[in-house]
Amino acid sequence: IRTWVVKYEKKSTEIRWKLLPIHAAIIFRAPVFVVRTFIETYPESVMLRDVQMMLPLHLGFRHNPKDEEVLELLLNECPKAICEPDIRGRTPHMLCRDGTFSAKFLQIYSESWSLASSSKKTPQSYNRDKHLENEVRNQLEENRVNYIKQIDISQSQYSERVTILNDNHEKEIRKLPEDAR
Repeated sequence: IRTWVVKYEKKSTEIRWKLLPIHAAIIFRAPVFVVRTFIETYPESVMLRDVQMMLPLHLGFRHNPKDEEVLELLLNECPKAICEPDIRGRTPHMLCRDGTFSAKFLQIYSESWSLASSSKKTPQSYNRDKHLENEVRNQLEENRVNYIKQIDISQSQYSERVTILNDNHEKEIRKLPEDAR
């Protein structure tokens, strides 16, 4: 429940995706009791982001907006998530393809928005914010390191190709008669 599952790009150290079980459960539309169990076991998971900086609430709106029970559970656990942007600056509701919700859910959504935008800092929220800030910094550093590795690999591959082309060119020149060189 606390273990990240990571997939890397082929022949690269760049992360293609990374998920906690709660992310996967939401993406694959697990029943609400599964999501609830993950939250009860690891409450901080509702504020942990995937490689696209999406929270579980982003994924809920994106992959299963019809399951208001899961969305309500996520909103109740962390109302602040409703205002959090992903890597592209999108808040969770912006990812919803079909914006048809019940009146009950719209009320919960509205209350969450009000709580999130007017919430006062508590020691717990301050610690959670610091944790998220550190997570974002770590993710940015990881992305920077992976980018540098890619550049190094690309430069190395380029140098190897130039060397091979030069060697092949010299071999072809040697095959020519002496007066044609």
